[in-house]
Amino acid sequence: MKKVQVFQSVLVLLLCLTVFSCKKNDESPSIKSQIIGKWKVSSYVSNSYEDGKVVDSSTDKGADGETFEFKSDGKLEYVEETGASAESGTWSLSSDEKSITISADGVQQTASISEISANKLTMATTFVELTIGSKKYKEETVTYLVK
Repeated sequence: MKKVQVFQSVLVLLLCLTVFSCKKNDESPSIKSQIIGKWKVSSYVSNSYEDGKVVDSSTDKGADGETFEFKSDGKLEYVEETGASAESGTWSLSSDEKSITISADGVQQTASISEISANKLTMATTFVELTIGSKKYKEETVTYLVK
């Protein structure tokens, strides 16, 4: 009888060690691996500020067929609308993976990544314009859906 109890205790102990020693796979995919792929432009939200106050705001839908394709080799293809030819450029992530820099046609633009998931990417870019006596700036947020 004592052998059975010892055997059961050892079995329970081994079972507990097995269950608690298993590692959980908590590693989420990197931002870069989530960005890679073709994204359809869903919307553009544009807010213009003057002296810290919104003076103009607009929201526009992306054009039919408007896409960005971020390739794993750092290349980028942009199609403005269905039937249009693709424009190319490059893209790179900052070391902290919180912003992305896109270069095309000699223009470089950096945007902060506000949200990213398997099917949604939202980035925001701020343009600063200095004027006499006040500071004006425009912030544009682009939302991409359906990777």
